[in-house]
Amino acid sequence: LTLWKGILAATEDMQTAISFVRTHADEYSVDPERIAIGGFSSGAITAINVAYGAHADVAAVVSLSGSGWGYNVFRTAQTAPATPLLLVVGQNDLAGVRQLKTNAEFAWVPGYGHFYPRGSVTLGAQGDKQSLEERVARFLHSALDL
Repeated sequence: LTLWKGILAATEDMQTAISFVRTHADEYSVDPERIAIGGFSSGAITAINVAYGAHADVAAVVSLSGSGWGYNVFRTAQTAPATPLLLVVGQNDLAGVRQLKTNAEFAWVPGYGHFYPRGSVTLGAQGDKQSLEERVARFLHSALDL
């Protein structure tokens, strides 16, 4: 119960942050149609729950070492819009949420577990090799149509 309350509180916090950014979009020079969310570990879990569990209107999600705890995102993602999702996990990391039926791109970091440096080499599902920084930047550029 305590874990669920924490997950729900984090989800509500991120939804509040998204709402704040939308409300102040002009002030911060933000395009409200191009808001991406993401995080590492529990932050990634929160971003997945917000986008696919709570159906927040976001343009993209980046999950670094996240997983599917909290909302039943395996069920709710089937009815959610196909929000682009970048899933990155370490080779020896948790299972993640690779089986989500979304517009997902999967990559892994060979030789690492749950933690890995931002400049680490990642391998994509098609065998492409990029640094983590390059992969995230390319994904966001494409997903946000920049």
